[in-house]
Amino acid sequence: MRTNTAALRGIPVTREQVIRATGKFDLDATQDDWLSNRAQKYVLIHEGKRYPPKKVLSIATHVPVRAFHGGREANGVLRSLGFEVVPKAAAHPDFKEFLRGRA
Repeated sequence: MRTNTAALRGIPVTREQVIRATGKFDLDATQDDWLSNRAQKYVLIHEGKRYPPKKVLSIATHVPVRAFHGGREANGVLRSLGFEVVPKAAAHPDFKEFLRGRA
């Protein structure tokens, strides 16, 4: 069920804050290679683009990524706000080839 506001470690976050955070993430050119990080297990999909869920929530809430868990905690907040979060392999049809630099 989609809500307008959720909470991460007691910090309220809105769908609009998350959308703004994806825009900020897009502006940071140093974030380009996050998909190749093997520790990254999930992908937030917004307007056809892929984002690291935990990092986007950190940007949206100003809570450092080390202060909360990815996976169930971060993904649950995003899903409650109506966002699509999927396993990384499902977000890229040729994921194994992508990691090898072939896709």
